[in-house]
Amino acid sequence: TAGGAVSLGAGSTGADGANGGNVVIQSGSTDSTNSAAAGGEMTLSAGKSSSATGGLFSLSAGQGATVGGAIKITSGTGDSSIGGMISILSGTGTASTSGQIYIRTPDSNNANGVSGALVFSSGVSSSGASGSISIGTGTAAGGEGGDISVDVGTSSTTAGGAVSLGAGSTGADGA
Repeated sequence: TAGGAVSLGAGSTGADGANGGNVVIQSGSTDSTNSAAAGGEMTLSAGKSSSATGGLFSLSAGQGATVGGAIKITSGTGDSSIGGMISILSGTGTASTSGQIYIRTPDSNNANGVSGALVFSSGVSSSGASGSISIGTGTAAGGEGGDISVDVGTSSTTAGGAVSLGAGSTGADGA
């Protein structure tokens, strides 16, 4: 039989103008001045299977009558140095291929609607250099190197999508 389940939920409301209850789970903070003292870690993980597929980890925001709820993942601020990193890594295939990372917006269900945009952008810098964006495939020791493919959408009624690449301009004298 299946292992026991754990369910954690906040209360619902039917009151006009009232919000549903919040759920807050937070690891511990530290006020220590020791540079090696870190805030508490938080680990959420799905279960392992010794014979079949590992457990599904699903993260979703709520459906809305107008706009659906957002999912926001933010790493920590570094008060005197570098901000925290966000790392998204697929699973290793010990005997075969590693897992894919698939990022896309869903199709539009409205005849006059458009599918959602994907935006990849580094931050603005007020004094130093802005962050770079790097896209690359891995090297191969025995097989072919990975490809990079950029495709734009076709249209059956109007113009197909365009590909636009532009370098940054400068206002510096003599540059």
